[in-house]
Amino acid sequence: MNHKTIWFGIIILLIALLLAGCSATSQPQKSSADNVTITFTSNPSVPSTGETELIFDIKDQDNQPLIGAEVTVNADHTDMSGMDMNGVATEQGNGKYAITADFPMSGAWKVSVVVRKENLEFTKELELKIQ
Repeated sequence: MNHKTIWFGIIILLIALLLAGCSATSQPQKSSADNVTITFTSNPSVPSTGETELIFDIKDQDNQPLIGAEVTVNADHTDMSGMDMNGVATEQGNGKYAITADFPMSGAWKVSVVVRKENLEFTKELELKIQ
């Protein structure tokens, strides 16, 4: 192979890589753990089988209430495959979001909370023990 052909191939490859790296996407960026704080409580305070309200207090990177976010909650029983529930928490004001879950079985549950707002997307996993 001649040197001009090799250099031409390298230049084409570099241009293709540069163009691929410059393409913009409008996908939300994953937020680091430093940007969002989620504090979790429940009503009743000791979660038990049946209906339990899950309450999430969500603050932004400036420790201000995160208002106007979409908060999706998914709960999976860790010992019973296929036993899960999900829904969207409703905004309660001042950065608080709540959802009522009906836990049919006691034991360990993994609760995933996904917070989305504009270019923010943050996921936090919580462990919940149902009595």
